[in-house]
Order: sequence, then C-alpha cells, then structure tokens
Amino acid sequence: MRATCICEKQVNNADKSVVHKPRPQGLISLLSYAEKRQDNAGKRILQQKDDLLKDGEILILAGGFENSEKVVLYSKNEPPQTLNNLYSNQEEADTRIILHLLHESRSTQQILVKFVDTDVLLLLIHFCSTIPHLETITVYMQLGRSTNRRFLCIGKIIQQLGALLCSCLMSMHCLTGCDTTSALYKIGKKSAFDVLKRNIAILENLSKLPTLPEDKALEVATQYMLLLYKNENPTVRTLNDLRLKLATTSNKPAPELPPTDAAFYQHFLRILTSSSSSSSDEEDLNPRKARIISVKESILEQFDDINFKMRFRVSKDCATEILHLIGQHQLEPRSGRNMPIPAMTQLLLTLRYYAAGSFQICTGNIFKEQLTAPTSKFNHLAAIWQKCIEIVNDGFLLTSKQYLTLH
Repeated sequence: MRATCICEKQVNNADKSVVHKPRPQGLISLLSYAEKRQDNAGKRILQQKDDLLKDGEILILAGGFENSEKVVLYSKNEPPQTLNNLYSNQEEADTRIILHLLHESRSTQQILVKFVDTDVLLLLIHFCSTIPHLETITVYMQLGRSTNRRFLCIGKIIQQLGALLCSCLMSMHCLTGCDTTSALYKIGKKSAFDVLKRNIAILENLSKLPTLPEDKALEVATQYMLLLYKNENPTVRTLNDLRLKLATTSNKPAPELPPTDAAFYQHFLRILTSSSSSSSDEEDLNPRKARIISVKESILEQFDDINFKMRFRVSKDCATEILHLIGQHQLEPRSGRNMPIPAMTQLLLTLRYYAAGSFQICTGNIFKEQLTAPTSKFNHLAAIWQKCIEIVNDGFLLTSKQYLTLH
C-alpha cells in the first residue's frame, strides 16, 4: 500500500494527498494532517512517521522540506530514499499532483486523489482525457469527509462529457476565474459550464486557446464572454457594444456589466499564460525573463589614492576610520534583497555630496545609483555624525573631537 502527500511550496504546509489501494490505519493517521490542512503538517508527518507507519506501507512526502522541490520515500524499518525523478519546482500542489499521478500509474491500476478542489478536479479530467497512458487506469477523487464522503470516477465523467467538452474545460476555468486569474462578478462555474455545453459546437476552438494566434484566440474568448453575458443580438460583436447596450436598456448595476474590451484584453493575456501552463503542450508560452542581479563595484577599488582624495576630500584610510567611528552596523542593510546600498557606499555618497556641493543626480551617477537613493542616506547620516567625527580642509581625521565641522 502506497500513499503520496504533496505539500505546497511554503515549507511544512501540507495540503493534498494521493492514496493507492486500501487504506490501513497507519497511513490514515499521517494523511489526516494533510487532509485537515493543519499548520506544519509536513513537520508533523516527519516526526510521527516512524511510530505510525506499519509493515508494507510506503509514504512519499513531496515539498514538506526546507528544499520545497525535494521528494522522499519512507517505509517501515527502511532508510529514506530520495526520488530525484519526482523533483519539481511547481509552487502549487494542484499541478504537482499530476506528476505523482503519472509516476504511480506505472505500478498500479487504481488511484484515489483526496482533496476537495475545483482546480484539481478539472486538472484530473483534462490530463486523464489527453494523456493516453492515464486513460488505461482508474482514477477516483474523494469529496467530503467523514459520513459525507463521495467518490467520483474521473473516467466515467470523461465518457459522459465527451472528449471535446473535456478539452475545453481548462480554458473555461481560466476565463471564469481560477487561482491565477480573476473571476467574473456573479457568474459561477455551473452557469459557465452550462453555457459551454450548450454552445460547444461554436466554441470548440476553446480547446486550442493557448496554441491559437493571439488575434484568433482573443476572438474565441470574446465570443464565449458574450454568451456568458447572455448576448442574443448577432450584431453585437464586442464587449464595449454589449456593455453600452446593457447599460442603456437594463437596470443592471455597474459590477454586473461585462468588462470593456481593453480590460478584458489584459485578463485574456493572463489567461493565455495560465491555460498554457496547465495544458499538455510542452512549449512554454511567454517564458519569464531571467532575473539579472548586477554586482556593485567597490569605490575603494575603483579609484587610486590620489583620485579618491580628489573626489571625497579624505583618504581611503580616513574614510574607513570614519565608518568605524559611525558604526558600520548602523548603516549595513539588514538583507541583500532589492540591491541595497552598502554602508561604505552610503558614507561616500554623503562625503561626495558635501565635498562637491553638486546636485544629487550628479552624485548618484558617480555611484550608478538611482536619483532617489542618496536623499534618505544624507538625512540618515547627517543625524549620526555630529556625534562622531570632524573633517578639516587638509583631510586629516581628528579623533579627539567626535563631531563634524564642514568648511
């Protein structure tokens, strides 16, 4: 008997589970943490697995570690096994569960998914109807808890709906609101599904939405939106026209009117990304641009002693001593996020400003900082160094007097 517990990307926050074959009490106790969505569920499972696992039981834990991509197999009286082929950087357990479903389908013919979530149900229907290998196994989804439990057979749902309708469900779900897209006001999933089912003959291109050219995909999505807002006039072909018509001929409040074409276009662009990431197409649509983190060059290393003193009126040793007197810990950033300005650069920014009397933009350009960066640093340092140092015209540091005099 095997069971898989999948955690969200947040550390130790388990959420969904896949159970294979009968369910003895040992694994039921462990999976109850995930089923009830308790805090630190992954940590609790790791702490109690040795006591609750029985002989012959296997638990696969995914995401319940500091490294959220990690997947480990546990069994009674056996060392843990790391499953490198199941590593995943998916943030949502909803999509990660499909990877484990494919993996477990190689060794069993019956799989039970335990979680009440519309996203998971639609993902199961979509992938079980589009991936040939999953069509050969029996997949169930459990709804409810305790005495209200129900079991849905995904294969029977696919047979009743038909392949075409199943292939349109993910686009319908993204258009009407999911975890990554906004929902339509007072238009629920049931009414959206009924509209799709009645008009499947003219909306069949919804199944190809992520792969269609943008103008064609936008036309299909707009057509579905017009049907959702009960447009019965064939001459009305844009959301702007329908919005104007409903606003002038009905008593609908503003939130119940369809969005403008411009607003829907932004919604549509978000939908393309969401539906393409949920489809079986391996091509990545609109891939995220790689993050570039630039490394700041040290001013102390950039200039020699003569040029450094010409710009800042003090020597390098003097600047280092000033920073020591002020207290580097008072200026050092608390973290490395958002490219913070180092303590020495903060000090040199201010010294340059006082030494040259130049505008802030000129001072900032020397250090390749944004224009707004020096302002807060000047104010912060000005409040500190009257208690610390004195700089005179010749650039020597007078440590006997701990205050600043500007000439």
